Formats: sequence, structure tokens, C-alpha cells
Amino acid sequence: MKRIMAAVLLVAFAASIASAAITVNSIHYSTIGTRKLIIADIDLDASYRNGGESLTPAMLSLSTVYFVQASCDLDGYLLQYDYSAEKLVAYAQIDSVAGAGDVPAAFADIAPDTNAVDLSGVTGVKVFAIGN
Repeated sequence: MKRIMAAVLLVAFAASIASAAITVNSIHYSTIGTRKLIIADIDLDASYRNGGESLTPAMLSLSTVYFVQASCDLDGYLLQYDYSAEKLVAYAQIDSVAGAGDVPAAFADIAPDTNAVDLSGVTGVKVFAIGN
């Protein structure tokens, strides 16, 4: 029975690593009261899809996330955390808005369809999170 449980846990752990597209390079944390404050450096990968990359609380050494702020040094990208889906979504400004005149262009998910977008150059993303 112990061997079966160990095998099941090993398979589940391997599957979770294989599906993780975001690489968490370092995590620094502090506590205030009962909350953890996390500062992490992450890298995105070459297979970003519409809707974002998975960034679960466990990837940040948390059980629950209350707040996430992410930023990168690359011009043109806006990163936003989707709390319900537990994903980090990358947005970029649309090149032009037909008939908009002087209205700034809107932001849209950088992967508008199911094709993967290579974000392997988006490295050193700073993530600040609060949770338990």
C-alpha cells in the first residue's frame, strides 16, 4: 500500500512540474501578522496561450493569494493576475484602433487565439504577493 501511495504522489508531483510553464527563480518572504509578503522573480516560457500562464498560490509558497502585482522591464507588456483562474495574463497595446483618432489604443491578451506565443524572453518578472 505504501508503494502505491508513493507512486501516486510521485506521478502527481511530476505532472504538476510538467504543466508549470512559469519558472519561479527565487522567493523572498516576510510576515506581517498572519499574512505572508512574497517577492518572487519569475520567467515566462515559449508556450504562452490565451488566458495566461498558471501561477498558483503553491508556486509562490502560499495556500491562499489575496493580492498579486507583477511587472517586467520589457516595454509594451502589461501583466495582470487573474485571481479566479490563478493565472498571470500578458497584455499588449493593440497597434491601431480604426477610426479612433487621438484615442489611445486598447490593451488585449497577446495570444488572441489558441496559438502559442513565445514569451521566453520575458524573464526576471517581479511578483509581489500577499497571502497565507
